[in-house]
Amino acid sequence: MYLRMFAFQLTNRRLKNQRSEIFKYANEKKLGSVEFIEETVSGRKSWKEREIGALISKLRKGGILIITELSRLGRSMPEIMELLSILLRAGVELHVVESRQILKDDLQSKKFSSQKSASFVQKGT
Repeated sequence: MYLRMFAFQLTNRRLKNQRSEIFKYANEKKLGSVEFIEETVSGRKSWKEREIGALISKLRKGGILIITELSRLGRSMPEIMELLSILLRAGVELHVVESRQILKDDLQSKKFSSQKSASFVQKGT
């Protein structure tokens, strides 16, 4: 499970809340043991230079990545979409606790991904 916090957000209470949400979700879904990867990141670092890059390189088909919300995956929508694409092509399931979504290499997840991309383009950001 991956927890990403910005330096100014890093509080024990917030971190404990995210951990608790992930544990609760993993137990509800009977996902087995949970391993946390935590980092405080600089917005200037590429995802490839952060812990998420190392984690993604280790995940294999059938692996599961749980995040509290989609925005925890990256700093910008293009970065999030890139990581989502890499994960789905690798056969990794991405579980998003807050929205209760399970994204995987299937038609529904591809539709979700293309809708997010279209939304991003429409906003011009």
